[in-house]
Amino acid sequence: MAPIHGYWAKDFKRLNPRLADKDDELSLVKNQETVFDKLVAAVHNLGIKIILDIVCNHSSPDAGGKKGQLFDDGVLIADFHNDVNEL
Repeated sequence: MAPIHGYWAKDFKRLNPRLADKDDELSLVKNQETVFDKLVAAVHNLGIKIILDIVCNHSSPDAGGKKGQLFDDGVLIADFHNDVNEL
């Protein structure tokens, strides 16, 4: 079982699949019609603003034998044992 507090992000350019329907686009950068874009538009129409709380030093723990993985829109770019870009 994994926590769902949202602080263990592995990919800051994709939605957590738990927050979307199976057919929703998870990428936040591929187009302007993602479920996140629809959420922002809907709340803005109600006069509400969204604040994103990002805690980078609480990201990607050792879970399920995979430690410190970091993705860029779905593409693995580093992990705890392989960080050639010194991220």
